Amino acid sequence: MTTALAMPPSLDHVRSYDLADLREEPWRNGGGITRTVAAGRFGAPDADDAEPDWRASIADILEDGAFSHFAGIDREAVLLAGPGLCLHAPDAALRFDSLGATHAFAGETTIRARLGSGPARLLNFMTRRGAARVRVDVLRDRPFASQPGSSWIVHAIAGRWQGDAARLGPGTGLVIAPGAARQLLLPVAPGALLVAARIQPA
Repeated sequence: MTTALAMPPSLDHVRSYDLADLREEPWRNGGGITRTVAAGRFGAPDADDAEPDWRASIADILEDGAFSHFAGIDREAVLLAGPGLCLHAPDAALRFDSLGATHAFAGETTIRARLGSGPARLLNFMTRRGAARVRVDVLRDRPFASQPGSSWIVHAIAGRWQGDAARLGPGTGLVIAPGAARQLLLPVAPGALLVAARIQPA
């Protein structure tokens, strides 16, 4: 993992983002594009050269190919867009057949991605084993409420979501710091789909 944005636990801000505004980082093998949403660490946040304990990013997978190995990292991915894909591991096939499909796997696992009928977009969470953990929920037509004390990544897949201080549509989201006040989002109409990831120390 590479540090993109540190979020010390004392921060109390809520940051909104739009996928269209995130910087694209082409993969070295040319098979995809990554955009970092946020990253953070729970210890020594002022150490500029320290690796983050967690990272959230959005990847466009453009062609079949192997995933990079990340020793000591746990990963979880959610399908945001595209006709689906399958991640082939030595002893399992992780199928992303519908929007919101979610799978977790170890960063050391040998993974090869095979696309469906076109490119796929994944929201990826990477946590350093023993330092951080993430719980990922996909909400369908249900309200979201954050709990202060944790970092949150919230991303709208489909529909519109309305809150006191934010309005989300597809491809937009929030990065909620641990010290921020409780954030509430309500689905505006049926068919709304939202990823809510809670990140805490291990």
